Amino acid sequence: MRPALPLAVALLAAATALAPFASAQAPATITATSRLVEADATFVDAVFFDPVHDFESFGSLLDGAFDAFVDADASSFGSSSYSTAEQVSDMDTAFGAFDAYGAATAGLYVQGAGDSAATSRFELEVALAYDGRFVLGGDLSTTEVFGGFFPQDRPGIATVEVRLEDADTGVVHFAASTVFGAPGALLDGTVVPLAAGDYRLTVAAVALDATNGIEQIDGSQVAGVFDLQGRFEVDPPTTMFVEAIDVLALGGGAGRGKLTGIATVRVVNEAGEPVVGATVAGRFFGDLAGAARAVTDANGVATFVRTTRPPVGPPRFAFEVTGVAHGALAWDPTADLESVDTP
Repeated sequence: MRPALPLAVALLAAATALAPFASAQAPATITATSRLVEADATFVDAVFFDPVHDFESFGSLLDGAFDAFVDADASSFGSSSYSTAEQVSDMDTAFGAFDAYGAATAGLYVQGAGDSAATSRFELEVALAYDGRFVLGGDLSTTEVFGGFFPQDRPGIATVEVRLEDADTGVVHFAASTVFGAPGALLDGTVVPLAAGDYRLTVAAVALDATNGIEQIDGSQVAGVFDLQGRFEVDPPTTMFVEAIDVLALGGGAGRGKLTGIATVRVVNEAGEPVVGATVAGRFFGDLAGAARAVTDANGVATFVRTTRPPVGPPRFAFEVTGVAHGALAWDPTADLESVDTP
């Protein structure tokens, strides 16, 4: 039990008019920011020789037209492979919403020895206070940006995958993916029901390309891209229960005047939030006898006050909650932490 308010304050609280309670939807919270796994890139600079040994560095070719530097009289050439990765995100950590873009690109221009790999990975964790849903839009796609000069050249590999899993158990609740050569995955309108808990969302774009040692000009370049928007929503609570009852006795006994009993009852919803505007029914019994009703305030507390003539001997009474009613929430008496209390 906790000390009750002075009688005058308690009486004022009990008589205050209260506004109706509207069940608010508490937001999900992003608990970890996104992170990028940097590309594991390799790059080999190639040098092109003509018969008089003038040359152009391959490093200068990436920003210009490739065929402008290929000479039919070239006597030798090297190889180049490269990879890039990027990932940007805009997140509202307070409301569990995000907008994420990521891309991984790998390629080569001259056939030879070498490989490239790029990974762009978006990760975040979300805490759901109670049951909710994951709403996802956007798409996963792969592409071959530059198809290569020779059909027999090894095409490169790109994959993109999104996974939503339980952060504690690793159980996967949703997964979607696409690979190079397959249709992209359009995720607009995807809704995944979720129980209360902690979740991890991972989106990864991977691009791989490699040379096979055959000296021929190649222009393959593959990319994996994700462009996603999502939000984690939580359902409004549907039940409420009595979290605490505190009872205080004022006066009573020999020479102490009338006996006043004050009972405060705190009602919360299933998320532990105070319920405003719930009608609590209860009864005093013992030296104070009688039924009473009160409405919960902004703190979810209903206050009951009852006065009677001085009892013979020490005051002996208790207060019991007999019912709780609310326009949007159902009372779950099995969840009550207390049902009866004494001073």
